Amino acid sequence: MKVIFRCIKIIALLIVMFSFCMCSKDNPDLKPESVTDIDGNTYKVVKIGTQTWMAENLKVTHYLNGDAIDNIQGDLWDNQTAGAFCLYNNDETVAGTYGLLYNWYAVIDSRKICPDGWHIASNDDWETLSASSMELKEQGTNHWISPNNCLVKFSGFNGLPGGSVGYDGSSNSLGEYGYWWTSIEDDADNAWLIMMININTGLTGEVNMYKWIGASVRCIKD
Repeated sequence: MKVIFRCIKIIALLIVMFSFCMCSKDNPDLKPESVTDIDGNTYKVVKIGTQTWMAENLKVTHYLNGDAIDNIQGDLWDNQTAGAFCLYNNDETVAGTYGLLYNWYAVIDSRKICPDGWHIASNDDWETLSASSMELKEQGTNHWISPNNCLVKFSGFNGLPGGSVGYDGSSNSLGEYGYWWTSIEDDADNAWLIMMININTGLTGEVNMYKWIGASVRCIKD
């Protein structure tokens, strides 16, 4: 009788384990979400409140329709009025971690820079993100310089200090500042950037900069 009872328990356990495996395989909610751009780059994704964001900086080199985004380096970068991207110090190894730097004209080009179903966030979108009261920077000093002051609760957004590209194509502030373009124009010459800095927690604030400045990009899901 005891042997039969043990066999029944083992069979029941196997059924439960098999059912769990089947659910894990078939349930998409248990799979880590990601998004892939037109170049085949795959990005981690994070849901924060009602929003879904890329958890990595964009590094696409083509618009959604397949047209190439101009790659411009050096003093030709200044005063561009067409969409373009560049690499920090023209270094591909940096781009692999921190993403590419784009001017605002690439960000708002009608051919679209974000993957299908995603878009460039507005200032309001970023303010909603900030209102989560969770840390938006990546923790630690693998990429941020010390001190990297952070809130206690991390969001998984993992904001990186990709720096910027300014006059004469000069690269600045890698490891210290992160800048991300919004979709919002300030005036004919300037648009709004979101900024993070190592010494401050969360978002440091919004700043308007020349549209030809090179900055990072994060996309938000439609």
